[in-house]
Amino acid sequence: MLAAGQASRTPHWPVESNIHGAGVFGEHHRTLLWFHRRFSVVLDHIQHTCSEGNKPDIESCWQLSDGPVDCDQAARRVVTRHAQGNLLMLFPVVLPETVLTIHEGERDPMRGWLPVEWGKKCIPAPLVRLTTPAYDPWNGDMASVLVPFAGAKPPRFEVQATGPDAVNDARRAGCIRIDSGDGGHDLLIWTRRLEHAIDRQHGLVTDASLVHLRLNGAGAVMEGLMLDGTFCEFEGAELSGKLKRTDRLG
Repeated sequence: MLAAGQASRTPHWPVESNIHGAGVFGEHHRTLLWFHRRFSVVLDHIQHTCSEGNKPDIESCWQLSDGPVDCDQAARRVVTRHAQGNLLMLFPVVLPETVLTIHEGERDPMRGWLPVEWGKKCIPAPLVRLTTPAYDPWNGDMASVLVPFAGAKPPRFEVQATGPDAVNDARRAGCIRIDSGDGGHDLLIWTRRLEHAIDRQHGLVTDASLVHLRLNGAGAVMEGLMLDGTFCEFEGAELSGKLKRTDRLG
């Protein structure tokens, strides 16, 4: 997630680059959720402790298979254009000043290559790249919605979101609303790195660090889940009996 990073067995890694010399200390926390056998939500948190004048460039890169893609930079929307299986990519929460670009078959630096014979042969393939130059705050959050679909026409997905507060309030929760064209909608509320209880935010009262709610067209909660929680209310209604409970230990 951090530019030119190399992961280790610990949650910390040095980020080597010609610009920053000895490296940049950083952490990356990722949560991956799969809903209704229809779409995934990926929540990313990055943290660095770099001083002024040594701020790192942050990159989030998604390597796709070879084939055409459509990219709407203003809407932060990417759609693959294969003959059969395809992918709709939406990026509702990004870092400030993030730029979305597509790279394919580039050599300086090497970007947009897909190995077809490992260690022997690569072919050009589109790389989706979200870049934030010299990111200043020590914390930052991103959220991505990935929707696989068959055929040429992408499904109608409308996403509204606000991320956790990167600067002023470490306990401020993020919220994503996803309308998938079936009359209902999904709500996903989470705290940074899933470290804190949501408490009283976005209509919830809960000790969970992440809550997902599926609502019908009338706004009634049908199902959902809560992470690391024992109780949950939404808009004044007790929901604990409707939600699946889970924790990070399984």
